[in-house]
Amino acid sequence: MIKPGSIPDQPKKPVLQRKEFSDNFTFSFQYFKQIQYFEIGGVNNSWYISLIERLKELCSKNWQDFEKSVLEKRSLRYHEINWGSTNVPITRGDLNWIDKAYLENEDDFPIIQFHVSRALGRVVGFWDAYHVFQIVLLDPKHNIQPSKYNDYKVDDTYFMSCEYSSLLIDLKKIQNKISAGCSCPTCLEVKKLPSKLNLTNLLIAHLDDSYIQRMHELNVSPEHVVEIGLLNI
Repeated sequence: MIKPGSIPDQPKKPVLQRKEFSDNFTFSFQYFKQIQYFEIGGVNNSWYISLIERLKELCSKNWQDFEKSVLEKRSLRYHEINWGSTNVPITRGDLNWIDKAYLENEDDFPIIQFHVSRALGRVVGFWDAYHVFQIVLLDPKHNIQPSKYNDYKVDDTYFMSCEYSSLLIDLKKIQNKISAGCSCPTCLEVKKLPSKLNLTNLLIAHLDDSYIQRMHELNVSPEHVVEIGLLNI
């Protein structure tokens, strides 16, 4: 039998104060997309490790100190994109999947690049309203701002698909065949979708940054928000 008072007090867990902005670099892929000249198919696996290591390294840096350091910016090839440079293959307006509040406010939300390494291309994105660096494009071929070093050449790239995007492409092809009047067994089966025989508790939705920030402030999960909403209908 354990006597009262014989168990030592357990150390209290540290309490972290939630901040409106992080002091260190924080990254998001919310606006990431592959487009012509900025696709990542065929890139060597070691490139992805280099990318992750670069992002990891930056996550340990204080972004305010970094912004003041000319030396660190120069070392990282960190600068705003000059859309008027020679042979830049896209315009800012081509990034039309970004929220208009960001896309149409170039002064407050300039598009920025920094390198993975001198030989391994660039990361392209912008600082959002919560000072999260939103990664928009990955540029392993150095296409975003061609240089005199390689005669301002823009290299071709090709799309890398995942299982989800590959499935969407397959379904799109079948949908086009159905629209053209195809009556093969596969198209006839797909035409019956959704069957509604495979119901799950999955809900896909998009929330603006302001809602996500508000949930963080209230320390609630999306599931909790949906539950409260349903209970109050």
